[in-house]
Amino acid sequence: MTAPAGAAPLPRPATQGNGGAVRLHTNVTSFGPARPAPQGSSTKENPAPRPETVVRPNYEKSTILYGPLNIGPYEAYQAWVDCPAGMVATGGGESNTSAGGIFPHDSYALDNGAGWQVTVSNNSSVSATYTVNAVCVNGLNSYRQVRGKDLLPANGAGGVAATCAPNELVLGGGGFSDTINNHAVTYPYPSANSWWYGMHNLDGVQRTITTQAMCGGYNGSYQVLNGSYSDVAPGHVATAVVYCPVGTSVTSGGGGGGDGTFITDSYPDPSEGWRVYAYNSTTSPGVVSADVVCVG
Repeated sequence: MTAPAGAAPLPRPATQGNGGAVRLHTNVTSFGPARPAPQGSSTKENPAPRPETVVRPNYEKSTILYGPLNIGPYEAYQAWVDCPAGMVATGGGESNTSAGGIFPHDSYALDNGAGWQVTVSNNSSVSATYTVNAVCVNGLNSYRQVRGKDLLPANGAGGVAATCAPNELVLGGGGFSDTINNHAVTYPYPSANSWWYGMHNLDGVQRTITTQAMCGGYNGSYQVLNGSYSDVAPGHVATAVVYCPVGTSVTSGGGGGGDGTFITDSYPDPSEGWRVYAYNSTTSPGVVSADVVCVG
């Protein structure tokens, strides 16, 4: 999807913030589909920006980054970025320099919206870098976190919704499981006043999945947009992006692929949208799409 037409592009810059990282494992290859050194045909594109957004006077949003952080071959890390004082996290994710070698497993807001945390693994034979992203806002009427929990079948896929109250908006969401082994994020996306989060369980036993929704009140315009599908060739990486309308601002987003197509990156696009990358681990054509929550 191309950026909306309008005035000369002026992307909103992201801000470097405080955060941290902890290495969880090294020399472990059981986090998901193994990926050799990236091939030239799978390099990532440089997306075109879109016009600057003008937000409501009583609403402020910042995209906060922590990184880039180095991750070696077959390592797994947990990392987080803090929101500025007085702001809460409604969305977030991670972006990386690997063409299909890094996979996120957990991606969710810290308690009380203090920031955003991800868990990633490098399943390739080469080092890369990754960056944690958080969408931090103020000016909301209310903010709270709601969770939903369910079991993932052994060697199967599944997900669960976390639902806001009828008088609340779902401003964003994320999710996590009880272990990073043999899990790969597949399709987090918003729907109505719920956030749905799914995973592939590549383990031989049941695992627990937890979905997190950020629920709140906001006086301006609000909409959830679902982008069109992008094709993902077998053994390759492709991207999908959906932009908020001019005059509105992204609070969160996500995306998903089909069976065997694993999300590798999911993060706020600098041009007020949401972008995902996905790696097709199968021998058949796959698809990936992106979703975004917009306020104005």
